[in-house]
This record gives sequence, C-alpha cells and structure tokens, in this order.
Amino acid sequence: MEIVFEKQSEVRGKLSITLKPEDYLGEFDKELKKIASKAHIKGFRPGKTPITVVKNLYGNEVLGDTVLKLFSKNVDNYLREHNIHFLGEPIAPEEYDFPHFNVRFPETYSFQVEMALVPPFELKTEGIEAISYKITLSEAEKNSEFEAFLERQASIKEVEKVECESDFVMGNCSFSLESTETEAETESQTEPATITRYALFLVSKLKKEVQEQFMGLEKGAEIEIYPFQVFENKEDTLENIFGTKEEDFTLLKDKKAKFKVERISRREKPELNQSYFKQVFPNEEISDENAFKERILQNIVNDINIHAINFAKEKLKEDFINQNAFEVDVEFLLRYLTQAKRISEAEIAEIKQKPEKFLKGVHWEVLSNKLIQKYNIEVTFEEVKKNYVSNVINRIRQMGLNTGEDSWVYDFALKQFKNITKDQINSIYTNLAREKAIDKLYEELPKTEKEISLKEFEAILKEEKKE
Repeated sequence: MEIVFEKQSEVRGKLSITLKPEDYLGEFDKELKKIASKAHIKGFRPGKTPITVVKNLYGNEVLGDTVLKLFSKNVDNYLREHNIHFLGEPIAPEEYDFPHFNVRFPETYSFQVEMALVPPFELKTEGIEAISYKITLSEAEKNSEFEAFLERQASIKEVEKVECESDFVMGNCSFSLESTETEAETESQTEPATITRYALFLVSKLKKEVQEQFMGLEKGAEIEIYPFQVFENKEDTLENIFGTKEEDFTLLKDKKAKFKVERISRREKPELNQSYFKQVFPNEEISDENAFKERILQNIVNDINIHAINFAKEKLKEDFINQNAFEVDVEFLLRYLTQAKRISEAEIAEIKQKPEKFLKGVHWEVLSNKLIQKYNIEVTFEEVKKNYVSNVINRIRQMGLNTGEDSWVYDFALKQFKNITKDQINSIYTNLAREKAIDKLYEELPKTEKEISLKEFEAILKEEKKE
C-alpha cells in the first residue's frame, strides 16, 4: 500500500492511496467466509454454502465493500496520525471515477480525496478589548421595569364585558359575499357565499374609533365591523385574524363582517400582598410593597447586567474571530456541502454573494475548538440534560404560561429530553463547550469597565441589530 499526501495550496490538500491485491485479499477472504457461515442459499444447508458459490454470487459486491472500507480506514488513520487539520470531510476530486471491481481479476486500485485545509496559525489576543458593563437604571426606568414585571406575572381570567384596553375579545367574523366573488359558487346557487375567520382582538391594538365600538361589548353580542381595516398594519391582521391568506387582503379588505363575541379575557396583575410576596420569594421575609419592589428590581438589575456580560462576550467573540481570521477554501466547502446534501442552491447563491456570515461560522468552529483544547474544556451529560430541560421550561414560560413551582413542566421537559437524538445531544454538547471556551477567554483578558445607563445600553443593542 502506498499513501501520498500533496499540499496543493495553503487551503487545499490531496491524499492518494494505492491498494495492491496483497493489501485487501486477506480481508476479502475473511468477509466471504463470514457470509458463507450465515448464508441461506437454496440447495445448501444453512451455513454450509461453499466459499466458491458465495464468491460467484456476491464476490464483486463484497470486494468493492472491502476495498472501500480499507481505503476509508487508511484515510482516517493517515490524517489523524499526521495531525492534518481540515474542514468538513474529504471528498473525491471533481470528475473522478471510482474503479469497477471484478473478483475474477484482482488488480491494483488507486483512490484520491481532496480536503479543505486549515492553515497553521497561533491564537492571538493582542489588542482585543474585553468590556465589563455596569448598567444603571433611572427612577423612571426602575418603575417601568417593575410594571413590566407585574405585567408578565399577570393572570388571565374570563370576563363578561369589555371595559379595558388590555382586554382580549375573541369570536368569529362572518363575511357574506356575492356569488360571483368566490370560485366555490355555481350558477344554480342563489344564497351568497359565507367566509368565516376566527379572530382575536386586543383592544389596545385596534384603531381608536374601533376601540370605542368594542368598549362595553358583552359575551354573545354581535356588531358589524371591517375586520381587515381595524388594525393599523398588515402584520397585526395576519397575526390576529386566523387562517388569513394573502389573497384575503384583496377579497375581504373592503368587506363588512358580522363579529360575534364568544369570549372576553382580561390580564390581571397580581395583588401586592404578603401572600404574593411569599409566592415569589418563599424563603425570604418581605415586609411591604416597597421592599418587594426593591427585591424585584435587584433581580431585574442582575438580569440586565448578565445580559450585558453576554453581549460583551459576543463582542469579544467577534473581535477574536477578526483577529484570528484565516484563509478558507469556500469553493471546496460549498462542493462538499452540496455533495453531502446539507445546503440548497438558494443558500449557495446567498453565500457566494455575501460570504461574511458563512466565513464567520467556519472561523468560529475552528477557533472555538482551539480554545476548547487550550483550556481543557469538559462538558458532562448532566450539563447537557440541564441545558435542554431549562430551555424547554423557558420556552413554555415565554408563551405566557405562569408555571410557578408546578412539577408538570419539569416532567414534560424531561420527557422531551429522553426523546432527542444523538445528533441533538452532540449539538448541545458542542454549544456548551464553546460557551465555556468564550467564558474562559473573557475571564483571562484584562477588562475595561464601562458604567452606562439602561437607555444607553438599549441604544447599543439597537445599533447592533442594524448591523
């Protein structure tokens, strides 16, 4: 067997392997004997089929599998033993034809694979600034954040009458159309067609004149409205009139509908009393409303500063990538991703037009692996489970379900975790390892402290989103 590695450029390499008959025939014979010992072939007792018969029936296929497995094994061994770093996976060169296998004429087989190489480099952190933000809140911002907290904690109850802008009103909108306005009608029909759309109206989102029409409505009441004109924008219409299609904006925009109120719901903020204080802080003694507010604000400020730290780490990550950027063989990687069916034609076109995001992902994959090795990062299975379960619980709470201490949500999340795939587990493991790596880098670098207001921090975040 002969193996030759050729470095075609700093970012591409080619590995050639030549296998002679003496390299693979021994393994080929073992495979034939293994098949013969288990084969059920007509005319022979199970496991007693002669090797020659198995060879005549399956020889070419077994020979091909044996040679290709040996080739693949030697590719992996060579790259690992010679510490060759590459991106993606090795693939055959373009317009390369694999050989045909004929068991009657064993011959010397030559194979080639190409790979995108990672050029050698040392990690650099010189000139990179790690920022430590300290966010301060004005009295007005504190009040606003406290009110937002109470709003998030609000429970939903059904009421009989619309009395507040924060009320939700649900029911059916029934549109009566002329028979010529819908394809479903035939000449024999005399009754107008009816289209029904279920709608959810948050009163505060409606136009002012429509809000006045809704105030005082009771369950079971019917009014006439123009559903496709009650909101200020199209997005709210799509979100709140269920089943809406794009063509409805042409067909139904100027159509009046009968809206029947089926349900009225109201969000009610919690009552600030000792019972509620104990519910939120079961292990603490909260004396009054002011003390409760201060304790909540303490948590809020802590959360904001954690968010600021995470933002600083993201900025550090970007600076670190820019400082350590290396040349990438994008053309080869796109060919690899196409062959592996991991990318669409539209995505390829987007990457070719704007490769920055793609390159950032490639760079971070390599650089984070180097950081993981440098800091000897480890992730346990328990950490993977805890991360997944925590994310499921957070998603449930973001949907507006105030779960409190209910055990069902944890049991539900745990059940979901038991059903995830190995690939999902590996993905969580990788993400956690990379988070730990950037945490260590952040800890290691000297910090520049910046004390800014919440308003200034929100302006920074807004500017980042634009970019």
